[in-house]
Amino acid sequence: GGIEHGTVRDLVWKHQRQSPGFKVIKGNVPEYKQLLASSVFCLAPPGTGNQGWGRRLSLAALYGCIPVIVGDGWRQPLE
Repeated sequence: GGIEHGTVRDLVWKHQRQSPGFKVIKGNVPEYKQLLASSVFCLAPPGTGNQGWGRRLSLAALYGCIPVIVGDGWRQPLE
C-alpha cells in the first residue's frame, strides 16, 4: 500500500520548513503556480481517490518542476 494521505507533507513540513533552499507551504496559496514555476523540485505525495499523483505530477510538469515522488509499494508507468 501507499503512504496515508497527508503523512509525507506533514513530515516534510515538520523537518524542512526552516531549511535554507526549501519552500514548504501548507494549504492553498494564491501564488502556488508561480512557486512551482520557480522551483527545481516539487514534492508529489500520493493523493486520495482516483487522482493519485495525477494532479501533482501534471502541475509539476506543466510548470517545469521535477516531481519528487515519495511512497512505498507504488509502481510508476513504464517501471
